[in-house]
Amino acid sequence: HQAKGSFNALIIGSDERRGQTAGHTDSMMLVHANLAKHRYTVLSIPRDSRIYMPNLGYTKLTSVQSVYQDKYGSKKGITMAVKTISNYLDVPINYYLETNYWGLRSMVNAIDGITINLPFKVRLTHPWYPKDYDKTFSQGKHQLSGKMITEIVHERDSVPGTDFGRQRLQEAALVGIVNKVTDPANALKIPALAKSMSKFLIATNLKTTDMISIGLAVKGNF
Repeated sequence: HQAKGSFNALIIGSDERRGQTAGHTDSMMLVHANLAKHRYTVLSIPRDSRIYMPNLGYTKLTSVQSVYQDKYGSKKGITMAVKTISNYLDVPINYYLETNYWGLRSMVNAIDGITINLPFKVRLTHPWYPKDYDKTFSQGKHQLSGKMITEIVHERDSVPGTDFGRQRLQEAALVGIVNKVTDPANALKIPALAKSMSKFLIATNLKTTDMISIGLAVKGNF
């Protein structure tokens, strides 16, 4: 049973590259929003979690979406993957949003960059762009563009806890995006951003009106 005014949203980061129609699930965050109590909880789900798939056996959670997309196609594949993750976590998932590197980069640039509060020092050891190799960011707040945000949330080898450390970076980026969008100065940008979300998202079950309503409701809680 879900409390009135609450919902669960699954945010999926895919490793899908340009020109591809399917990819592995690189990152997963479950967001529980309780608009009535002004409370938001983010749970990062380890991509290497062991999960059982009927008729296929055990595999890593990161492979579920790719397997289903190969078997059923892109659209049904994502809905099957979300259903599997919902069963795995034993919680209902009301909404899902999937993006990739290019989508995240474009989204951050669309709101003129964000401030990310890094929980620890980050050194880029596996960047998307070779010229960014070995760039270092100190612990604390940084005002960054979409390109650097996507470089940072892709890092794992130089941060504490490797995959768990990367999850903390992804959560920090999500907080930075929410803080920027919910800034009163940006209130008028919410409808325009919601309408352009199709450019940034690979898949979602949210309608534009849903995005605008949720965005305005969340803004009112900050």
